[in-house]
Amino acid sequence: ATLTLQASGTGMTVGSHPATVTVQSPVATNGSVSISVTCTVTAPATNPAIGLSNTSLAFAAQTTGAEPPVQTVSVTNAGTGSLTGLAAAVSYQSGQPTGWLSASLSATTAPATLTVQASKTGLAAGTYNGTIAVTSSVANNSPQTVAVTFTVTQPPAIGLSETSLSFASVGAGVPAAQPVTVSNVGAGSLTGLGTAIAYGAGQPTGWLSASLDGTTAPATLTVQASPGGLNSGTYQATIDVTSSVASNSPQRILVTYTKSGLTGPSLNVPSVAGTTVQLSWTYGFPPIASSNDGYRLEESTTGPSSGFVQIGSYFTRQTPFVVNLTRGAGTYWYRVRAVTALGTTDYSQVQAATVSSISATRFQNNAAWSVVYLTIDGVQQFSYGEGIPTGYYYQKTLSPGTHSYEARTGTWNPNGTRFEMYWYTGTFNQASGSIGTVTISNPSIQQLLTRFLTTGRWCGEYWSNLVFHYRCFRFNTNGTFTLSDDNVQIQTGTYSLTNYTAGLVTFQVRYNSGPVYSGTLDEINAYFMMQNGPPDWRTIQYTYQGQ
Repeated sequence: ATLTLQASGTGMTVGSHPATVTVQSPVATNGSVSISVTCTVTAPATNPAIGLSNTSLAFAAQTTGAEPPVQTVSVTNAGTGSLTGLAAAVSYQSGQPTGWLSASLSATTAPATLTVQASKTGLAAGTYNGTIAVTSSVANNSPQTVAVTFTVTQPPAIGLSETSLSFASVGAGVPAAQPVTVSNVGAGSLTGLGTAIAYGAGQPTGWLSASLDGTTAPATLTVQASPGGLNSGTYQATIDVTSSVASNSPQRILVTYTKSGLTGPSLNVPSVAGTTVQLSWTYGFPPIASSNDGYRLEESTTGPSSGFVQIGSYFTRQTPFVVNLTRGAGTYWYRVRAVTALGTTDYSQVQAATVSSISATRFQNNAAWSVVYLTIDGVQQFSYGEGIPTGYYYQKTLSPGTHSYEARTGTWNPNGTRFEMYWYTGTFNQASGSIGTVTISNPSIQQLLTRFLTTGRWCGEYWSNLVFHYRCFRFNTNGTFTLSDDNVQIQTGTYSLTNYTAGLVTFQVRYNSGPVYSGTLDEINAYFMMQNGPPDWRTIQYTYQGQ
């Protein structure tokens, strides 16, 4: 027979382990035989290897802006035993810049982290390649490499087809607009385009406009110079084209505008007396005249270079020319230009007028008749021909406190006397440093038909069927009336104003039974006509009969 022996080192420590094997048989004459066996257990052989989580990395950045983010690679032991002595070394592609790549290990024994950083400093736009070699003196596969690619791009950049523009015009002519092409001379997308205009120090503003047809390049910038408000001369401004993503924002366009024209009037320094501002100017019109010859006066309340609004057109060639204006407290700026057969001139120089704070009251005439008589604290304000026309006011500077007035409406007679219609009396308080108002209004239709009393009786005669009759209205202050015929009441109703003009007042009466009739009151002669008579005598003339 054959005895086969097999040793197993499982669970055994390193070293020699003796054993004895006894072979015996009950029929054997020699009893048993012993065999000595030794099992030697040795340590296993080690075989470390470098393992990398990534063998290639890609970085990207623009020439301006932030650096690309850091990237990491995990370094592990892909073999047995202990992977020690780890190290990393950087190399660059032949002929390319160096120094832009760095690599560092967190430890020299696996597992470890390899931290990789690319830097754009000093690099132009382009693609750069490098290699990181990870080594270990005990690894059976050292070195292992990581291929690194770094792409550096140029950011968006503003390109302008023109960096300077020149405009020119004569008189009121408007020069043609000029386009500027805005393009992207970098990489990527040039978005968020905008413009900003700045004017030369001390020069007029508002004469230049710039508009983009889009906010993403390519785009067209339309530039327009306007002569409005400018005298002859040369003006400069700049247009900044901007973008939040461009590497070269802003890019500037210099604009020069030369305007030629006619020399304007010479405006004198204004004189101020109370609330009256007197302006005067001179101008030599050309011999050739036109129907539009005259002056255009402008005023600003905001400053000498902006906010001007035309306040007067004077169709006259008179020179010198004088204008009187009434203004409240404040500072005002004025300029004037002439309109001639040769065109519109430049503006005059700007002159300022300052009206001090005043205490005054305006007597505003909202009545249909002119105010021809006005006393303030017993002092008459108007002489022959003077007064306050409908829609106008008379302003009087007064001391603060209580004042009395009496106003009368009407007209002036040719002989210098007044024809007076209505009287107004009252008192008012003049506040310090402000302008108050006393309003003169039309009398109401109730006041007219009651003659400013509690009732008013108007009667008229008519014939019907050859019989004389007497018809009378009694108007009340509350807008109601009664109508009687031969002293017998026949109607009641209401009345109201239709239209008020000086001398003739129209109104209507509405019977409670339904019909409406119009009356025309002659204010001066105190009668009114109304077609409310019987069929054979429709129109009746009513005259005032008292209460």
